[in-house]
Amino acid sequence: MLPDPLLDLLRLQRGLAAQHQVREIEPDPYRRRSIYRDAALEKATSRVVRHRAVPWSIGQEVMVGVLDAGPGARLWGKAGASHWGFSRYPRLPAHVAVPRTHVRTGHRAQVHLIRDLDPADLTSHDGIPVARPERVILWLAGMWTHRVGHDLAARRTAVALDQAWRQRLIDGPFIHALAARSGGSGRSGIVVLRALLKDRPPSYQPAGSRLEERFEDIVPWVVRKDLRRQVTVDAELAIRTVDFRLDSWPLVIEINGEAFHTALTDREADAERYERLLDLGFSVLVLWEHDVWHDADLIRQVMLRLGRAPDKTPILHRPTKAPWQW
Repeated sequence: MLPDPLLDLLRLQRGLAAQHQVREIEPDPYRRRSIYRDAALEKATSRVVRHRAVPWSIGQEVMVGVLDAGPGARLWGKAGASHWGFSRYPRLPAHVAVPRTHVRTGHRAQVHLIRDLDPADLTSHDGIPVARPERVILWLAGMWTHRVGHDLAARRTAVALDQAWRQRLIDGPFIHALAARSGGSGRSGIVVLRALLKDRPPSYQPAGSRLEERFEDIVPWVVRKDLRRQVTVDAELAIRTVDFRLDSWPLVIEINGEAFHTALTDREADAERYERLLDLGFSVLVLWEHDVWHDADLIRQVMLRLGRAPDKTPILHRPTKAPWQW
């Protein structure tokens, strides 16, 4: 019978446990032997055991790589970027970071010996120990700088950085602090990251999608200078963020893609959202994907008119028909 602390650990780690973790749970070597002989367990590697009842998954295989690399190991590099969801790199084979003093190599992962592995750079996501996204971005910048040169590395890093920031994985003050304390040569990626952060202050918020980027390009500058994107407007968190807010008066702009705003349940949820915004004192402008891509002149006229409107009474603006009304 497996001890309860070990069962709890197996539940947390996708049915896996490293030998050093089993040793902490059961210091007595004779009792440990009985644990390893239990019919419910099998060897995943020479350093990791697996519960037979837990089905295999990619997440489990990634976790095997991390646990096999030893205490303090964290998912890293390409696999880390994939795990966070801001790159298309495969999650396998797992890339794992360990302190440079670590001498053990991994059997199921590509191990990176990192000199400056700061505990502040490490966290856990979806139950797997992993480097923070900011540190993964810095590593990617270094890899690309080494392989393809500064200019292309800057473009690739900018895409990954904005994608991670758009998903709210990046902490602005943290990544600026990371860039400030990180040293090394240009090949380390720090030159690329620092250059990108010059245009991305700690409060930076990238557009939530290419649709929103297109909208920003359309809006006349006289209005765009007062426009903020991905703004939290509801202190009670019934509505965490809106697509855009116009600071010159309480106007919220919601840009709806047809894929996520046309089903009946989506329409009901949107109606409740707009009512909540009106109750909070905001006017709401609803634009559709088709408007943004195919009717730029209409959007410019609407934004100029609303930007100059003397009446600030909260109202719902729908300048065009919804797709189901066509």
